[in-house]
Amino acid sequence: MVGNSFIDMNQLEFMVEQMVQEGDPHKQIYAMRFDQGSSRFAEHVKESALQQMILERTWDWVLLQEQSEIPAFGGTFYEPTLDLSLQSLETLDAWIREAHSETVLLMTWARVGMDPYYPDLFPNFEQMQHKVQEGYERMQQSISTPERPVPIVPAGLAFQYIHDHCCPNGQDPVANGTDFVALYDPDTIHPSVLGSFLVACTIYATLTPVGYPAVTHLRYAPPGMKTGVQHRLQEAAQAVVLQYNQQNSINRDYVEMKRAAHKKPYQPGEESPNNEKEDTAPASSSTRPPSTTSNSPKRILTVVLPVVGVVFVAMNMWMWFQQKRQLANYAGRQPVPSSQDDIYDDLQLRDSSSFELPEIR
Repeated sequence: MVGNSFIDMNQLEFMVEQMVQEGDPHKQIYAMRFDQGSSRFAEHVKESALQQMILERTWDWVLLQEQSEIPAFGGTFYEPTLDLSLQSLETLDAWIREAHSETVLLMTWARVGMDPYYPDLFPNFEQMQHKVQEGYERMQQSISTPERPVPIVPAGLAFQYIHDHCCPNGQDPVANGTDFVALYDPDTIHPSVLGSFLVACTIYATLTPVGYPAVTHLRYAPPGMKTGVQHRLQEAAQAVVLQYNQQNSINRDYVEMKRAAHKKPYQPGEESPNNEKEDTAPASSSTRPPSTTSNSPKRILTVVLPVVGVVFVAMNMWMWFQQKRQLANYAGRQPVPSSQDDIYDDLQLRDSSSFELPEIR
């Protein structure tokens, strides 16, 4: 992940790492972040350490998060800042392409209420979020190609989803104590633990459209989070991602590309799924004549079956020790507890299955 304090809060990369690890327990998942407070793409492209980190290996995904106001500057006096961001994004994307990795854009969320730095441009959450969405979609179009669609993680729209449905009785969603405000740190800008978890769920749902369990089936949650809260945030993220993938043609292309790759049949001459080459030699090429002993199959089964049993037990023991080792390695890396003491008790999100998903735009 490349960004600023928005991804630094509550160890977001650790949350995503845990979700992907649970979704694919047979792989060792590794996630890391490169962040600097208030940093923007134009500053990231000057970082040789970042370039080296991107190029040192082929990453499955590299998530890019711009400073939260810059994408919303389109059509304003500050549009040159957005233009510089787009130019810098092309450089970052070039590094990622050189590493044969996938570029992913992380759409951020608006301020709870009026932006104190740009009150005329962003007087409320709705207007700023709309402009942020427009900016990220402009970025997406600038670096996507038919062969390499760059998806957007609609995290900001997940915040909007909670904003639009947290107060069915007409209460102002930005009032103190609402479920929407609970997604934010007390500064009303950065995410709380709940907000970071919602972002992580949205990231997972976007990156794993096929071949992984749905985010609503995952068990991982930050320490102390109640199961009901966990499930409702997971459901909100899943609902938003599913709808956004239908609305956004590039996201839809990304899903179709993943689906096609997942269903691609194995072709002779290619590496098999377990990375073993297919044996294409004809049967007659064997220099060893076939056995004519009638009880050979029985002898083979007598030997093979016990060996298979021993191997199976050994593999299970190895996986158990690996899990214990991973848990030991993760000790002390739990997300930072929220500064809002009653945040879990107060959250009363509506079950997303009880109402129809509204239009996000």
